Amino acid sequence: MDRLRHDLRFALRGLLRHPGFTAVVVLTLALGIGANSAIFSVVNGVLLRPLPYDRPGEIATIWVRWPGNPQGELSQPEYWDLREQNRSFSRLAAYTDGSLTLTGSGEPERLRAGFMSADALPLLGVAPARGRTLGPDDDRPDAPVAVLLGDGLWRRRFGADPAIVGRTLTLDDHPATIIGVMPAGFQLPTDYAGPGAEIWAPLQLDPSIDRSERGWHWVRVLARLSPGVDIGAASLEVGALARRMLETYPGEYKPAFGGFAVIAADDLVGEIRPAILVLLGAVGLLLLIACANVAGLLLARAESRQREIAVRTALGAGTGSLVRQLLTESVVLALTGGLLGAVLADWGVRGLVAMAPPTLPRLDAVHTDGWVLGFTLLVSMLTGILFGLVPALQAARPDLTVALAEGGRSGSSAGRQRFRRGLVVAQIALALMLVTSAGLLIRSFVRIRGVDPGFNPSWLLTAEVELSAVRYDTPAKIRAFYGELVHRLESLPGVRSAAAVRALPMTGRLEIGDWSFIVEGRHANPPVPADRIAADWQALTPGYFETLRIPVLQGRAIEEQDRSDATEVVVVNRTLARLAWPGQDPIGQRVLLGGGGVDSVWRTVVGIVGDVRHRGLTAQPRPEMYLPHAQFPAGTGTPQRTMRIVLRAAGDPNALANPVRATLAALDPAVPLVDVQTMDQAMGNWAAERRLTMILVAAFAALALTLGAVGVYGVMAHLVVQRTREIGIRIALGAVPREILGLVMRQGAWLAVAGVGIGVAGALAASRVLAGLLFQVTPTDPLTYAGTALALLGVAEIAALVPALRATRTDPVEALRSE
Repeated sequence: MDRLRHDLRFALRGLLRHPGFTAVVVLTLALGIGANSAIFSVVNGVLLRPLPYDRPGEIATIWVRWPGNPQGELSQPEYWDLREQNRSFSRLAAYTDGSLTLTGSGEPERLRAGFMSADALPLLGVAPARGRTLGPDDDRPDAPVAVLLGDGLWRRRFGADPAIVGRTLTLDDHPATIIGVMPAGFQLPTDYAGPGAEIWAPLQLDPSIDRSERGWHWVRVLARLSPGVDIGAASLEVGALARRMLETYPGEYKPAFGGFAVIAADDLVGEIRPAILVLLGAVGLLLLIACANVAGLLLARAESRQREIAVRTALGAGTGSLVRQLLTESVVLALTGGLLGAVLADWGVRGLVAMAPPTLPRLDAVHTDGWVLGFTLLVSMLTGILFGLVPALQAARPDLTVALAEGGRSGSSAGRQRFRRGLVVAQIALALMLVTSAGLLIRSFVRIRGVDPGFNPSWLLTAEVELSAVRYDTPAKIRAFYGELVHRLESLPGVRSAAAVRALPMTGRLEIGDWSFIVEGRHANPPVPADRIAADWQALTPGYFETLRIPVLQGRAIEEQDRSDATEVVVVNRTLARLAWPGQDPIGQRVLLGGGGVDSVWRTVVGIVGDVRHRGLTAQPRPEMYLPHAQFPAGTGTPQRTMRIVLRAAGDPNALANPVRATLAALDPAVPLVDVQTMDQAMGNWAAERRLTMILVAAFAALALTLGAVGVYGVMAHLVVQRTREIGIRIALGAVPREILGLVMRQGAWLAVAGVGIGVAGALAASRVLAGLLFQVTPTDPLTYAGTALALLGVAEIAALVPALRATRTDPVEALRSE
């Protein structure tokens, strides 16, 4: 301990005597360590932290798939079949999401709701913080509604009332009894990727339903693995059960129908994992560049201390004690940088959380905690050893004769010069890998921004409206409400046009669901699965295509004449027209939706419109059909109660938000307006994850480029100092400044070329990690590689220019006198 205290005191005194050097090293390390700690906070919160359930590694989610949908929800009959026939799971539960409108106390409020079977909470091993859980009696069809409040809703809307259990609420104009309050932060697994539910109610599935009607896929399924069963075996069994369903109900499925299971935590972060790993790799490269930079600085400082170290060696100091002393200095620097880095990391995490899109899974778990601070300490210690060990070993073995004879002004050994140059080459190589990654992501993002979405998103305001099933209990009331609402909105000052639609592009859920149909005269009797064509479907009011500026390519749009008592019609997009009627004119053709349900009427195709990228700019347009809201569904079925309204403004669309609220309140004050946003904001939210990844990698690349340039400058400046005598002699013998400039610049160029060559090879090797984040850009895009290589060469040459110009001004007399 005495030796350690002595080494610490000596290290601190030495570092305080050189505040400029100390500040540069500490700041460089703080940036590298802080960036790593900030990204580790994301990794820890999103990827490493287990879901807050009992034995979360046993909890799985179950999905089905069919052509065009690689991961879909189950139909209710499929859930019951799976529940009765599987052997891999000890318990299954069903759930879905939705909304409930709270009225009767204060302003009406639309609440995000989760609907779950009574098995869900026991399966997860979660109990309410107050009251009781949902029981089998609550989950029976037509049972009185019992609800569980979220902790946030309980505190926000009810003031954390301890006597809340047993109170009755009015939800969707129905009475509902509060039976409990859930723990803070509770969500069902897939709800961690988004705002999540605020209230939970029983799902109340009916086991006696007709098992042959299997087309409506809306049930999400949770399962707990049986003891000794791994997820691979369980997934195989789910696939086998899906094939059995296909064999039992061949008229309901196409041959590619299947099923699978995945651990819930992996399912939750599957899409975001590549981006987070790319960021982790980027900050890792940044830290290595910082370490190389600091190692070069420490080596330069050690060379300036050769006389001091030689004297200590001559007085009996051993190599081990010298190495320990120098390593102590580097660790002190690293820990100081780590302390500052922890502060920067905390700021960075706050910024990341503020910038992150709400769809980032488990965003509430991203913060600096004990694990992050422990990681910061570990990285600081390892960093101190990593960048300090080689300089310490080299400095602890001085040439005593030369060092003492020349007063500490000796040149560097060839080995040390090679090491310093190697550090610079490594910095340039690592910087090129980062800059190339940033370049690929930026090019990809530019390509995405250049994609035509199929409509004009400018000057559009959107919002969602949901009607109560109690007060709007007939098709006539629902259709009349939306017809009147759209009419009033069109009359508002500053509104060019307005419409209502089931789902707008890139707002809310991107999966709008498909519906199969048969074409008249082109099917067997009865129809077989091969006769059916699937397409996404929309229900909308007249004016929708005009409001979004979706072009009508042939025929006509949905119009006011398409009333409930008129001939049923449908409009199709170009992709569906080519799929269903290749080489034919679809106008006037008739189609029959579904398989005999509420909409089993023949509909006439009256128009073809342009394709819209509903599921995102990177997804190809899907077959899509548009039905008049006044004609959907046909017969006595219930029209769509939840619709998104969209208005095209003459000016700033945000200025219409309050007039729209007032218009809705005047029509029905009990109907809340939710999710008010412009279409530009909605598209920005869709691209937020890609934008954030691009911005962070670009920022890390810029910092890496700066550190690489500093490294080149430091090496070239040191080489100029070491070759002062040689340069002085050259100038004395008649060398002109241009020749001296070329001599130094060529040395810098060779370092840059070597670093760029190694960096290109490294970037090519690591490029596969980026593949899933790119759009219309290959991971080996030659233009990006050429551009970043030239940029790195240019930066390196600029960094070498200042020492080179200084060399041209060398006074040969002073240079020779100093030697």
